[in-house]
Amino acid sequence: MDSYVPHPPLYRIALFGSAWHVMRPQGCLAHAFTGLDQALAFVRADSDGAEASVELLVDGLYMLKRIGSAR
Repeated sequence: MDSYVPHPPLYRIALFGSAWHVMRPQGCLAHAFTGLDQALAFVRADSDGAEASVELLVDGLYMLKRIGSAR
């Protein structure tokens, strides 16, 4: 028997020039911020504290992190 495990929504944060751009799971640009901490705070607020995945892209470096409530 297969059981489906839903994945948390995926946000993307990328550094372009001096601004951190946040893409919502729907693929639209949400906002640009001057600091990474502001971008992460936006993701936490936008996901209403629920678990979310965040892709971070900086100068060719890729990281994936889950934030929010645990299970």
